[in-house]
Amino acid sequence: MTTIPAPIEAEYLDSIVTSVWESLFGEPVVVTPTADEADDAVRASVDIHGSWSGSVVVSCAPAVASGLARELLALPDDADPDTAEVHDALGEIANIVAGNVKSLLPDHAELGLPEVRQGRAAGAPAERGERADALVAATYHATAGRLRVDVTTQEGPR
Repeated sequence: MTTIPAPIEAEYLDSIVTSVWESLFGEPVVVTPTADEADDAVRASVDIHGSWSGSVVVSCAPAVASGLARELLALPDDADPDTAEVHDALGEIANIVAGNVKSLLPDHAELGLPEVRQGRAAGAPAERGERADALVAATYHATAGRLRVDVTTQEGPR
Protein backbone atom coordinates (compact mmCIF):
# COMPACT_ATOMS: atom_id res chain seq x y z
CA MET A 1 0.00 0.00 0.00
CA THR A 2 1.26 3.46 -0.82
CA THR A 3 1.09 5.91 2.03
CA ILE A 4 -0.04 9.44 1.46
CA PRO A 5 0.95 12.49 3.45
CA ALA A 6 -1.00 13.48 6.52
CA PRO A 7 -4.53 14.52 5.60
CA ILE A 8 -4.74 17.42 8.00
CA GLU A 9 -2.99 20.48 9.29
CA ALA A 10 -3.70 22.29 12.55
CA GLU A 11 -5.80 24.97 10.86
CA TYR A 12 -8.08 22.34 9.30
CA LEU A 13 -8.50 20.54 12.61
CA ASP A 14 -9.37 23.84 14.30
CA SER A 15 -11.94 24.53 11.61
CA ILE A 16 -13.46 21.05 11.91
CA VAL A 17 -13.69 21.14 15.71
CA THR A 18 -15.14 24.66 15.68
CA SER A 19 -17.77 23.68 13.12
CA VAL A 20 -18.68 20.44 14.90
CA TRP A 21 -18.92 22.23 18.23
CA GLU A 22 -21.16 24.96 16.90
CA SER A 23 -23.39 22.37 15.20
CA LEU A 24 -23.72 20.12 18.25
CA PHE A 25 -23.71 22.62 21.09
CA GLY A 26 -24.53 25.97 19.51
CA GLU A 27 -21.47 27.60 20.97
CA PRO A 28 -17.93 28.35 19.88
CA VAL A 29 -14.77 26.72 21.18
CA VAL A 30 -11.57 28.62 21.79
CA VAL A 31 -8.26 27.21 20.61
CA THR A 32 -5.83 27.24 23.52
CA PRO A 33 -2.18 26.23 23.84
CA THR A 34 -1.86 22.47 23.55
CA ALA A 35 -1.92 20.85 26.97
CA ASP A 36 -1.31 17.32 28.14
CA GLU A 37 -4.37 15.28 28.97
CA ALA A 38 -5.08 14.28 32.54
CA ASP A 39 -4.09 10.80 33.69
CA ASP A 40 -7.76 9.95 34.24
CA ALA A 41 -8.93 11.42 30.92
CA VAL A 42 -11.82 9.84 29.07
CA ARG A 43 -10.60 9.07 25.53
CA ALA A 44 -12.74 8.39 22.48
CA SER A 45 -10.79 7.04 19.53
CA VAL A 46 -11.96 6.43 15.96
CA ASP A 47 -9.65 4.72 13.47
CA ILE A 48 -9.50 5.62 9.79
CA HIS A 49 -8.32 2.94 7.34
CA GLY A 50 -7.48 3.40 3.68
CA SER A 51 -4.57 4.77 1.68
CA TRP A 52 -3.83 6.68 4.88
CA SER A 53 -4.43 5.06 8.25
CA GLY A 54 -4.67 6.88 11.51
CA SER A 55 -6.89 7.78 14.44
CA VAL A 56 -8.78 10.74 15.76
CA VAL A 57 -8.77 10.87 19.55
CA VAL A 58 -10.93 13.23 21.62
CA SER A 59 -10.03 13.34 25.30
CA CYS A 60 -11.14 15.31 28.34
CA ALA A 61 -11.46 15.08 32.10
CA PRO A 62 -14.28 12.87 33.41
CA ALA A 63 -16.26 15.89 34.68
CA VAL A 64 -16.04 17.53 31.24
CA ALA A 65 -17.13 14.28 29.57
CA SER A 66 -20.15 14.10 31.90
CA GLY A 67 -21.07 17.70 31.10
CA LEU A 68 -20.80 17.03 27.36
CA ALA A 69 -23.00 13.93 27.71
CA ARG A 70 -25.58 15.92 29.69
CA GLU A 71 -25.67 18.61 27.03
CA LEU A 72 -25.54 16.35 23.96
CA LEU A 73 -28.21 14.01 25.31
CA ALA A 74 -30.37 16.91 26.58
CA LEU A 75 -30.36 15.58 30.14
CA PRO A 76 -31.45 17.78 33.04
CA ASP A 77 -28.70 19.98 34.51
CA ASP A 78 -28.72 18.00 37.73
CA ALA A 79 -28.59 14.59 35.98
CA ASP A 80 -25.56 12.39 36.51
CA PRO A 81 -25.00 10.57 33.20
CA ASP A 82 -23.98 6.94 33.54
CA THR A 83 -20.82 5.54 32.01
CA ALA A 84 -22.62 4.28 28.88
CA GLU A 85 -24.12 7.73 28.23
CA VAL A 86 -20.74 9.42 28.69
CA HIS A 87 -19.08 6.92 26.34
CA ASP A 88 -21.86 7.28 23.75
CA ALA A 89 -21.63 11.08 23.75
CA LEU A 90 -17.83 11.33 23.59
CA GLY A 91 -17.71 8.52 21.01
CA GLU A 92 -20.21 10.39 18.83
CA ILE A 93 -18.18 13.60 19.03
CA ALA A 94 -15.02 11.69 18.02
CA ASN A 95 -16.91 9.93 15.21
CA ILE A 96 -18.14 13.23 13.74
CA VAL A 97 -14.66 14.80 13.91
CA ALA A 98 -13.13 11.66 12.35
CA GLY A 99 -15.70 11.71 9.54
CA ASN A 100 -14.68 15.26 8.72
CA VAL A 101 -10.99 14.30 8.75
CA LYS A 102 -11.81 11.34 6.49
CA SER A 103 -13.45 13.71 4.01
CA LEU A 104 -10.04 15.35 3.47
CA LEU A 105 -8.49 12.12 2.19
CA PRO A 106 -8.01 11.87 -1.57
CA ASP A 107 -8.90 8.18 -1.72
CA HIS A 108 -11.54 5.89 -0.23
CA ALA A 109 -11.23 5.29 3.50
CA GLU A 110 -13.38 3.68 6.15
CA LEU A 111 -14.08 4.68 9.72
CA GLY A 112 -13.86 2.22 12.55
CA LEU A 113 -16.28 2.22 15.44
CA PRO A 114 -15.59 4.59 18.32
CA GLU A 115 -13.71 3.07 21.24
CA VAL A 116 -14.02 4.90 24.54
CA ARG A 117 -11.91 4.23 27.61
CA GLN A 118 -10.62 6.06 30.62
CA GLY A 119 -6.95 6.67 31.43
CA ARG A 120 -3.97 8.25 29.68
CA ALA A 121 -2.96 5.21 27.59
CA ALA A 122 -6.46 3.80 27.20
CA GLY A 123 -7.17 2.90 23.60
CA ALA A 124 -3.76 4.06 22.45
CA PRO A 125 -2.48 2.44 19.25
CA ALA A 126 0.48 1.02 21.17
CA GLU A 127 -1.98 -1.10 23.16
CA ARG A 128 -3.09 -2.62 19.86
CA GLY A 129 0.47 -3.40 18.75
CA GLU A 130 0.70 -0.39 16.44
CA ARG A 131 3.04 2.55 16.31
CA ALA A 132 1.34 5.93 16.27
CA ASP A 133 2.90 9.27 15.53
CA ALA A 134 1.00 12.40 16.49
CA LEU A 135 0.41 14.59 13.46
CA VAL A 136 -1.76 17.25 14.99
CA ALA A 137 -2.70 17.86 18.61
CA ALA A 138 -4.87 20.74 19.71
CA THR A 139 -6.59 21.80 22.89
CA TYR A 140 -9.90 23.64 22.97
CA HIS A 141 -11.88 25.36 25.69
CA ALA A 142 -15.68 25.23 25.66
CA THR A 143 -18.31 25.99 28.26
CA ALA A 144 -18.10 22.39 29.50
CA GLY A 145 -14.32 22.68 29.96
CA ARG A 146 -11.10 21.78 28.18
CA LEU A 147 -10.77 18.99 25.63
CA ARG A 148 -7.93 17.76 23.47
CA VAL A 149 -8.11 16.41 19.94
CA ASP A 150 -5.26 14.39 18.43
CA VAL A 151 -4.87 13.07 14.90
CA THR A 152 -2.30 10.29 14.74
CA THR A 153 -0.97 8.18 11.93
CA GLN A 154 -0.67 4.40 12.26
CA GLU A 155 2.18 2.62 10.65
CA GLY A 156 1.17 -0.97 11.28
CA PRO A 157 2.57 -3.53 13.71
CA ARG A 158 5.85 -2.82 15.41
